[in-house]
Amino acid sequence: MIEVLGTNHSTVTNSLGEFFLQGITVGNYSVTASKTNYVDATQTDITVVANQEIALETFSLAVCPSRMNCRVSSLVF
Repeated sequence: MIEVLGTNHSTVTNSLGEFFLQGITVGNYSVTASKTNYVDATQTDITVVANQEIALETFSLAVCPSRMNCRVSSLVF
């Protein structure tokens, strides 16, 4: 799951791990990637500018250690 924190915007990736979101208001955001049995990864200070496509850095999700509480979500990356 890809979520733009503080908004109702979220999506899933395709089989290559790519995603596309539209309709996000101009501003600064944090974006979180999550997957079942992995530790969430968040990128901060993402600036959205009107009529401009942006590319994020690649998200790297670490496998969740069995003794750690990890968020559970459903998505195939």
